[in-house]
Amino acid sequence: MTLALFALYYIIIPDQRLFAHNIWKDIHLLGPFFFAQMVITLLAAFNTRQYRRTVALTKELRTALRDLSTLNRELTRTQHQEYMFFTRAAHELRTPLTTILGETQLALRRLERARPLSPESAKYLAHFEHIEQRAQGLHALVEDLIELYRVQEDINPPTLSPCNVNNICTELIMQRHQISGRDFKLELPDEPVIVQANKERFYSALANIIDNADRYAFLSTPICVRVHAEDNNTASIHVHNEGAELPVEQQERIFEPFYRTPAAERSYQDGWGLGLTISKAYIEQYGGSIRVESLPGEGVTFLVKLPIQKITT
Repeated sequence: MTLALFALYYIIIPDQRLFAHNIWKDIHLLGPFFFAQMVITLLAAFNTRQYRRTVALTKELRTALRDLSTLNRELTRTQHQEYMFFTRAAHELRTPLTTILGETQLALRRLERARPLSPESAKYLAHFEHIEQRAQGLHALVEDLIELYRVQEDINPPTLSPCNVNNICTELIMQRHQISGRDFKLELPDEPVIVQANKERFYSALANIIDNADRYAFLSTPICVRVHAEDNNTASIHVHNEGAELPVEQQERIFEPFYRTPAAERSYQDGWGLGLTISKAYIEQYGGSIRVESLPGEGVTFLVKLPIQKITT
């Protein structure tokens, strides 16, 4: 439009001698405006392309989000079906396993009463002891699966009561020392730390954590357990061992059901990878949290935090 007006202006000039002079004069004056218009036109075209590209990317992103949401729902449904299969199978296996274990223990008691045993009876005794060991392992797995299902589905929630963390940690350490012979270092505050929990489940949760620290610590190194209150609102329990470093990717998965670290799989330690999963479920049920930390050369530390129950007088 500007160029057209410029051309029309010079067409109707009556004095042709002034044409050359005026055209260069006006080009000098109007040149910046022409340049600005060209820049604006280019920017408008660029913005249009960018807008179209943004719209296209937005549509692609929305499609990807819908696909991701669909996959997430399918994954959740698959995990739920898998979990339901395990729990139902556990319920179905519970009765026959209990029967096998009971009959095996009965046979072992009869053989014990028949001592001294003949060579053939001694072989039977060894076989029954092996059967009992395997049956107890499977029975423990079944009970863990059923218990995990109860906690996650909040079936028959347990009765909560004040629990003295100092006393529970002291008792657990004494028991574990008698089992493994390992040295323990216990740091307790002067005042008792009280939390609201189900004592049996809370005891089991801490027992699993301390047992795990003991199993995978280096030989002849102590386990350190420290209890303290943070700002009189949060009970903090640290369980530390001098063991192999736990990489970040394993730290993120260690509380998953059935997950065992490569080091655990290579070791002689038995287990199904459910102990820490159940401990985490128990602790979160009481409004707490648990995480694991590990740095090269510094071992592994489990950190448990729970709300403190304030005692009113």
